[in-house]
Amino acid sequence: MSSLERRAGQSGAQATVEAAIVLPILIALALITYNLMMYCSMCARFEKVATMSTIACAVSPASQQRDGDIEDEIAAAIIDAMGSYPAKVTVATQNGAQQAETMMELIGAPNVYTVTLAYTPWPSSFQIAGVSVQVPIELTHEVVVTVDPWRPGIVA
Repeated sequence: MSSLERRAGQSGAQATVEAAIVLPILIALALITYNLMMYCSMCARFEKVATMSTIACAVSPASQQRDGDIEDEIAAAIIDAMGSYPAKVTVATQNGAQQAETMMELIGAPNVYTVTLAYTPWPSSFQIAGVSVQVPIELTHEVVVTVDPWRPGIVA
């Protein structure tokens, strides 16, 4: 067997070994890129949707609605507007009840709505060679909207 024939046989096996080593790294990079792009596009849409839904639901709520009902209505409107994105949305209300010794405490302070988007990367768990691997991360993004409850249409 000549040296040329030996080299040709070795290079074919070498390419297979290199592909076997590089392929898992390329798959991991593709998954990271996919999840990063999904999160960025969700955040871009969430910024606008969260602000508009909060303003629409909280600026002039029904007279018998409580804060918990408004929070649920805001979360439902946001999830509806996010479409096919796997969005987990939570809404927290902080009433601006600041204690003061003046007449201004009778006016009432604005309500602050903190809307949080949570995204769990895909796949969140998988098995490689019988070893179970789980992704323990959840990416979050917050939008804060301040609404004056006494003057409908006033958003700070």
